[in-house]
Parts: sequence; C-alpha cells; structure tokens
Amino acid sequence: MRKTERDDFQIETKYGRDRVFAGNLNWADKPETYESLSKGDLAFLLWASTGIQRVEYGYEFRTAPSAGALYLIETFIAANNVEDVESGIYHYSIKNHGFVNKRQNATSAQ
Repeated sequence: MRKTERDDFQIETKYGRDRVFAGNLNWADKPETYESLSKGDLAFLLWASTGIQRVEYGYEFRTAPSAGALYLIETFIAANNVEDVESGIYHYSIKNHGFVNKRQNATSAQ
C-alpha cells in the first residue's frame, strides 16, 4: 500500500505515554475520510489479516498465527466504495485468495 497523508496523521496522533494531549485535540485539523479503496489494497488487507503466508511440508502458515493452529476465523467484507467491486457482503476465501459475493454467489478475483 502507498503511504498517504492519512498515514502521517496516524503517526502524529498516535497515543504514547510521553505524549499526553491534555484535552488539546484539534478536531478540525484532520485528513478527509477515504473516498474509495482500490481492489488491490483490499486484496492486500485481506491477505495481511488472515491470508496464507507460506506452505512448508504441507502445512499452511498464516499471516496472523492462531493458538493451536485452529484458525477459527471467517472473514466477511462489507464492501462499499471499493473500485471495481459491487457493493455488498462478501466472504473471503483464504485458500483461493478471493472473495465470494454472498448475495449473488459470484466469485471475484484479486
């Protein structure tokens, strides 16, 4: 993903013990909200949160480890304003690195 001014805002306003704001937050000085997300950025976020990082000796290693390797996680996406993706509810298929529209059962590639 590319670095934006929103990233700078996150870094500048990040909580830290040595950085107490003491009620001096400037709510007017903040970046604009995201207008849309690219399909590539969504694919990266999905992979980074629950994707398969590598396969060794037949075992799949995820980007986010699970205690006992149980991976009791199902990832759903409420897509709205994602470029080239119809708005709707999707299920992320970890093995295929794709998502399926739950309303129309149409598979979408990365």
